[in-house]
Amino acid sequence: QHTDYGPGRIEPETIRFEAGKWKGNLQIFRAGKKVRGPGVTGDVWVRVNDSNIFGESNRFVALPRPYSKIITIVPGQEHVPGSITGKSGIALDQQANGQFNIDIYTTDQYWNQVSTVNTSINFTSTDGAAILPGTTPLSGGHLIAPITLMTNGIQTVTASDATNPSISPGISSPI
Repeated sequence: QHTDYGPGRIEPETIRFEAGKWKGNLQIFRAGKKVRGPGVTGDVWVRVNDSNIFGESNRFVALPRPYSKIITIVPGQEHVPGSITGKSGIALDQQANGQFNIDIYTTDQYWNQVSTVNTSINFTSTDGAAILPGTTPLSGGHLIAPITLMTNGIQTVTASDATNPSISPGISSPI
C-alpha cells in the first residue's frame, strides 16, 4: 500500500496470480488524509510487483475507522499511521526539570489520526513530581503538550480522554 504521505501496511502482503489474474480481499491499514467528495482524487493506492513487471491501482480515498484510542509520541519518535505500533524511532532521554513537548493523537484501531475528534485530555505520569498540563482541550485529533519530568530515572506519560473513559489511553514509550 502507498499513500501520498508514505508507505502503508496491507494484508495479504503476497498474492499468487492464476492465469494472470487474482481475486480476493485486501485489508488497507493506513488511511489517507483526504475526504470523499466530487472531484477529489484519492491519496492511497496499491502497487503490485512481480520481478520487473508492476502495476498500480487507481487512487482512492481510505478513511480512518472510528476513534478508539490515543497515541502519545515523545521526542525522537514519529507518528506512523497504519503501522503495528503507530510510531517509529527511539524516545530521546530528557533532562529532569527540563520542559519538552509531546504529541497526542486521537486514532482508530490502526493508529490513523481521527481528525474529527474534539475532546479533553488528562495527563498522568509515573513521575509523581512531574509538571503536567491540567485537563487540556484537543481539537482536530491532535494536541502538543508541554511536559516537565522532575525525577531522574525512566518515566512514562499517559494521556487519557477526559470525557470518554472507554477510549484506550496513550502510554508513552519510556523516557
